[in-house]
Amino acid sequence: MTYSNQEIIEMFQEEECDIIEQACWIDGGKRSYRTSIVKIEDKFYEIQECRSGSYYTDYHYDDPEIHEVTPKEVVITKTVYERIK
Repeated sequence: MTYSNQEIIEMFQEEECDIIEQACWIDGGKRSYRTSIVKIEDKFYEIQECRSGSYYTDYHYDDPEIHEVTPKEVVITKTVYERIK
């Protein structure tokens, strides 16, 4: 089944889908950003949200961007340095 962007947002807001990842809001000065990954049936969607305003006043939320994504495993190698005893 295919869902519209509006249907995806409504399911996300009402927690009627599997939330795979949900980042904390990242403060970018006047604007804050957050990216979430949700699973609806067999498809994954990335929801990019943006808001402006203040914790002390009100936030204004822009329309979120939604993109269909696919999971991909990535191996990351990191070099660390240990003290010689």
